[in-house]
Amino acid sequence: MRAHFLTSSLAATFLLFFSSAAHADEILDAPPAEAQPLPAPGDAPVPPPAADAMPGAPTTLTSAPIAPASLGAGALAREAPEREDAPVRRVGVASMLGFGSANQGFGLGVRGGYTMPMNVYVGGSFMYHVGTSTALLGQSVSSNAYYFAGEGGYDFQAGPVTIRPYAGLGYQVASISGPAPNTPAGTLVSQNANSVVVYPAASAHWNIPRSQFFVGGDTRVVIPLADASNAAFAMFGTAGAKF
Repeated sequence: MRAHFLTSSLAATFLLFFSSAAHADEILDAPPAEAQPLPAPGDAPVPPPAADAMPGAPTTLTSAPIAPASLGAGALAREAPEREDAPVRRVGVASMLGFGSANQGFGLGVRGGYTMPMNVYVGGSFMYHVGTSTALLGQSVSSNAYYFAGEGGYDFQAGPVTIRPYAGLGYQVASISGPAPNTPAGTLVSQNANSVVVYPAASAHWNIPRSQFFVGGDTRVVIPLADASNAAFAMFGTAGAKF
């Protein structure tokens, strides 16, 4: 009996020894685990993936709230108001008020014209000068003149300013009234001095922003072809509108 117990104990001890040795060989034969790099100092730890990013997890779609279409349009309108192209106004009319030399005196007139798409201007004007009055042999001698003319020029734009060199060709009627020689005292006669006139000229006017009106100035030298010695220099202020 005792011999059988000893034999069984020795057999169990040998089985336990051989099983432990086989397990140790499996551990030694296994490939070494790959070393993980240590995080650099200062690097923030990488958070674990979100639950909805895990394989097999349900996907949740989110979207930013969308403003109503009317609200978006109103906001855009406030930020960038609509700009409409200004209408092209080529017809202009103006009044003129000024003074002329060579006994022309105070003058006033009107002008109208059309500017073509290539900036060529064509138009016409009428001017009246009240003239002057002087004393001669105890009598008053007065003069006045008026003329009408066609005009042509070219418009240069410099921002809101239009500069127009131009020329005019027309007809002038000048009247002189005074005492006639070799007649009784107090006898007055009137004499006309009519002539074709030409005048080189230039004008500049400022187009008032957001309106059809303009103001400016005009200067010219009126030369009667019948007697160029009576040429007159004139300057005018102008104000008008474009349509």
